[in-house]
Amino acid sequence: MTQVLITGATGKVGNAVARPLVARGEAVRALLRDPVAARASLPGEVELLAGDVVDREACRRAVAGVEAVFISHGIYEQWVCNLAIFDAVNAAGAENVAVAAREAGVARIVHTSTYDVFDADRNGHLDERQLATAPKQTPYERSKQRAEELVLAAAGAGTEVVIVNPGMVYGPGPWASAGLDAALFDCLRGRLPAVPRGAGAGLAFVDAVAAGHVAALERGVAGERYVLAGPYVALIDFFRRAVELAGRGRVPMQVPPAVAQAMARASEAVSRITKRPPLLPDGQLRFLLWGADPDSRKTELELGYEPVALDDGLARTVAWLRSSGRLDVGKRSHHLATESTAQEARK
Repeated sequence: MTQVLITGATGKVGNAVARPLVARGEAVRALLRDPVAARASLPGEVELLAGDVVDREACRRAVAGVEAVFISHGIYEQWVCNLAIFDAVNAAGAENVAVAAREAGVARIVHTSTYDVFDADRNGHLDERQLATAPKQTPYERSKQRAEELVLAAAGAGTEVVIVNPGMVYGPGPWASAGLDAALFDCLRGRLPAVPRGAGAGLAFVDAVAAGHVAALERGVAGERYVLAGPYVALIDFFRRAVELAGRGRVPMQVPPAVAQAMARASEAVSRITKRPPLLPDGQLRFLLWGADPDSRKTELELGYEPVALDDGLARTVAWLRSSGRLDVGKRSHHLATESTAQEARK
């Protein structure tokens, strides 16, 4: 039995990683800001430890006796009121965990990054060889670039680091009030008015992403990066297929990128006043219009990663939404699960 620590265990990825580890008998511990609230979303076997990744002493307590660490926490949204929180949580928080792990003699760290850290032309191809050499456009992306650098530097001799770079993750699990989760819910409720023409991403079904994390722990080469994504999917195709599979909702219309950009700027201007997330953050729009197609062949060959086909992943997601009652409630506040804001995602 291996003693494993997970940060971000109430987020979609960290939560999914915990489940196969528990199923195969590993001793799993989760560092959480609110263990009481998190209890319902995690298997009963998971040990819940109160603490925050921004607290170095909490990180030291969390890694005591641990043999492996999954750094899976993060502010995933492309907009927050206080932009400094991206670096505080995504970058410095990851460094705190990595330093504590090295000091405790942890053998291996699997760090959850993103394929945003790579470079590619618009609508181009990318793989692990194309690490961006310059800071990227948004505070979120820059914080993830910095996180990789800090974790690799902090681990040092004796503690191996493997980095996984997921695509846009979707599927069952803690449900978010922003990003693809919120848009999918709105689409299936007939409330998503439009999507930008030409928008899309390399999607990754959450269970495949979790399996990729576990494989990275077991077989990943120290210091290497592994893309965890399926093929590029146009956003309009994602929503069209979701409506067809669910038998409900409405396919949104498409608007020109220039219109979407104007909407994003106006939405963010309003958000600076209301302090509520914009309907479409500019950073998220930039990512969706980037259109880069991530190549996971290295991960498939070295880790046995198996991307899930869109129809399969969406069918499983829709079935889970229906069985959990999320499509049957009237108010959004009732259907959101534990990962409801950017602040929650750092748990």
